[in-house]
Amino acid sequence: MYLFARAFVIIHYIIAKKDAAEGAVSIGTLSSLSLIVVLLFGLCHAADAQAVFVASPPQGSDSNDCRSSDTPCASFQRAAALCPLAQPCRIDAAAGTYSQKLNIVHFHHVSLLGAGWDGQTCVDRRAVTIDDDALEPGSDALFFAEDHATLMVACVTLTSRRGHIGFATRQFAIGDLIDVDFAGFVDAAGAAAWETSKINIANPGILGSAGGFAYARDLSQIKIGGVVKIADGLKFTLLYSRRSTVRSCRFSRPQ
Repeated sequence: MYLFARAFVIIHYIIAKKDAAEGAVSIGTLSSLSLIVVLLFGLCHAADAQAVFVASPPQGSDSNDCRSSDTPCASFQRAAALCPLAQPCRIDAAAGTYSQKLNIVHFHHVSLLGAGWDGQTCVDRRAVTIDDDALEPGSDALFFAEDHATLMVACVTLTSRRGHIGFATRQFAIGDLIDVDFAGFVDAAGAAAWETSKINIANPGILGSAGGFAYARDLSQIKIGGVVKIADGLKFTLLYSRRSTVRSCRFSRPQ
């Protein structure tokens, strides 16, 4: 059984001089429509971008040219290295489980679409799962955008058992998450923004316990819109920062 949450002007940060270094996490249907429109526009833009392809080994190999689904890379990072600077680029991930990270920097504009994306909507978020099972324990992120980069991730499931954040931004970067399930983050958060960056999250599934779902600091923002699916019985070490205020919230079970 899941809860579907629709929030109205939720988790609104009150700015004060003494708190000028803090950020805000907001969820709200007042901004949901514009948020969804912007993110869908981004998906349409991604559909026209240069494409590179990734698949799990043995089909995928970083010695391939990564230019078709028949010759895919094995790693997201190798695929991103083929993306041109300051131009939209799309990584198409074949179905499978990936234990790896992706770091986007310096004016690169990259979108990663899971195999469950049919060109118009996400039909299977679990077709592509990204975890940290094969990574060294750490506090960095599975997806990380920094230094004026933009990174969009759509139609995947993220999970961490070794301390990694699911998706993070810093230093004027922008991150977009569309139809992404967060399946649990042991001693970590699903999303984090710091150093004047921004993350937009549309239609997330919060399906596992975590150190926290989302946090922002240093004048950063996280906006959450659309339908938020929340599993029963979840536990969080910290749900929101102590300087955020919840104005109103409404939860309803599916009919």
